[in-house]
Amino acid sequence: MSQNAAAILELLKGMKAYDIAPNFETNMPGYWNNPPCWIIDDVRTYDKDHYFCQTLVIGEHIGEHIDAPAHVRKGAKTIEQFDPGFFILPYKKYDLTSYEPGEGWMLRLEQIEEVEARDGIKPEPGEIILFRYGWDKHYKPDSPDPAERAFYGANSPGLSEEACRYFRDAKVKAVGSDSCQGTIPSVNGKNLSLACHDSIFLPNDIPIVEGLVNLNRIPLTGLFLALPLNIKQGSGSPVSAIAFG
Repeated sequence: MSQNAAAILELLKGMKAYDIAPNFETNMPGYWNNPPCWIIDDVRTYDKDHYFCQTLVIGEHIGEHIDAPAHVRKGAKTIEQFDPGFFILPYKKYDLTSYEPGEGWMLRLEQIEEVEARDGIKPEPGEIILFRYGWDKHYKPDSPDPAERAFYGANSPGLSEEACRYFRDAKVKAVGSDSCQGTIPSVNGKNLSLACHDSIFLPNDIPIVEGLVNLNRIPLTGLFLALPLNIKQGSGSPVSAIAFG
């Protein structure tokens, strides 16, 4: 093992790892207009084949996933074109739950300033900013009520245009949130603003990580790690992210 690798490993051993991704499962809640997830669990069985193997049928934007610029613009950067280490980067968490963000709510510049003053943080170039809306409280894959399961994917808080410009101008590398819509405020399947998603972040090669969970458990700052699949011409990729803090 090289000295650099050994030093990195030693540092990580001194940090706590936090799982911030939901389990992938059949019919897991997600954005209302995206392809769902199916897991076929009897494709290969111990009794028939002497080993166990499932088949996954998933879209690129189900569960915790990364939106690449090609998601919204033809000819833009696809997921496999990102550097392998792109999504290993420092994070800062903007905890917005004190504002009780509901469906259609938008983060404003004055609220950003309040959070930064409260928590002593500022965005810096090369970071990923994680927005904690507390929206994963609506992620209920086990609910027997179809309407309750669907609420999560049809509604979301989001960011105002001025908020998105603020973080873009700060030269952050990526953004993420605990909503499957990331930065898009929506109500009952109607998107109230697509500017952050379609005009400000993705066209400027700032990917969006969506569908995070458990952001209440992670510290305000730390290390974020997610490795997307090398999907040819991928508009995005499912991932399983970890935060170290």
